[in-house]
Amino acid sequence: TITVKPDAVLNYAKKNQYTVTATVADDAATETQTVNGPQTSDNFDITINIKTEKPSVSSTVNVDVFEDGKYTFKPEDFKFQHASLEFKSVKIVVPPDNGYFFYNGTSFNNEKEIGVADITAGKLTYKPFANQFGEKYTTFKYRVIGSGISSDIYSDIYAGNINVIPVNDKPSVADVVFSVDELSHKVSGDPIVVKDAK
Repeated sequence: TITVKPDAVLNYAKKNQYTVTATVADDAATETQTVNGPQTSDNFDITINIKTEKPSVSSTVNVDVFEDGKYTFKPEDFKFQHASLEFKSVKIVVPPDNGYFFYNGTSFNNEKEIGVADITAGKLTYKPFANQFGEKYTTFKYRVIGSGISSDIYSDIYAGNINVIPVNDKPSVADVVFSVDELSHKVSGDPIVVKDAK
């Protein structure tokens, strides 16, 4: 007879290898009593082969940034979801065509993986091109990554969207030189030109 303790748990989400001790007893029984026979114990290993599903997102990235401003990403922007995996990092697969991604103040335009701790610390930022704006101004492609028992597990590739909200820029005025005739008090000079920044 092999009996498993009721509180014995194999928690495959935290560990996939266990060593189990089995004790086998040959019990002799009569109508009036049970006689405990000889026992033997041995250890054997159990390896749980886990097929972990890929992480996913509840919705894709969609963020707003003001014209000529900067957006600082947060972990919750990426909407990571999985039953047991811990959100480890984000991999930028294809950076945006318009504007720039920055990691810790340095721009990058190729694949880059950024840890959740660094995103939390504000090290992943985006800045649009100067004086440009628009709804769905640019997109980028990314994966979310979960920390598995033996290896990291990558999601499918998703497309993130960045909207740039227009702002009213200050107008500018070029320097102008005027002259006044001493006798006629006539004022002469170039016209005042006011430029409305786009």
